[in-house]
Amino acid sequence: QFQPRGLTPDDMKRVASALASSGKLDYISVTVGAGGVPIPPMYVPAAAFVYLAAGIKEVVDIPVFCVGRIIDPLKAEEILANNQADMVGMTRANLCDPELPNKTREGRLDEIRYCIGCNEGCWGRSAHCLPITCALNPSAGREKEMEITPAPVKKKVMVIGGGLAGMEAARVAALRGHSVSLYEKDDRLGGQLQIAARAPGRADMAEPVRYYQRQFELLNVDVHLGSEVDIATVEVEAPDAVIVATGGLPSRPSFPGADQPNVVLAR
Repeated sequence: QFQPRGLTPDDMKRVASALASSGKLDYISVTVGAGGVPIPPMYVPAAAFVYLAAGIKEVVDIPVFCVGRIIDPLKAEEILANNQADMVGMTRANLCDPELPNKTREGRLDEIRYCIGCNEGCWGRSAHCLPITCALNPSAGREKEMEITPAPVKKKVMVIGGGLAGMEAARVAALRGHSVSLYEKDDRLGGQLQIAARAPGRADMAEPVRYYQRQFELLNVDVHLGSEVDIATVEVEAPDAVIVATGGLPSRPSFPGADQPNVVLAR
């Protein structure tokens, strides 16, 4: 439980052994924490609690399931190969990219959209009895209404802004068959993700950039970095449609010094 006076690994080995010996269990799924903290976020290293499942497996003769921020299929295979567990649960990983099993089977690991452990759309909403979503997969929980289908008319689409919203808009437009160009005034993609990733323990916030860069290569999205767009740019490019994804405006505090260039705003 990782709490004062909580159950320890040795406690749970005794409990698991007794339960398994009863003959009434088909398997044991090993999780970590108590009611308030069972889902490891991005601050916890991936697959950090495999050793606990391995410890339970040592004392029982029924299948043991291992869970807890296991996001990499290669790591999952390693766990199985090392006999640390009999099955690996990857719920959030599959919410983030439902095609993860197929991509793994086909050797397309670089195309996987990896879960970053933000716990916003999944556990955060579930804890409030709300339907789950995903911060990185907009169609999670809305698969039918957000199904990506071929566009009846193929267009030249211009996306302005290379943050998370702009990158996803460009990806979906390209998947639908449009000719897509994405413009970002910075010298790299990511937008606010790049700032968020600089905070302690939040480096994984930049992971989606890798995913989209690979998608743009596969979908032939024309990416223009260091390109600030104005009306003249749009007129020259003459797109059929423009998607403006330049982000919102932050609410800047009024205390002295808040307007200095060394102040970074977290939006």
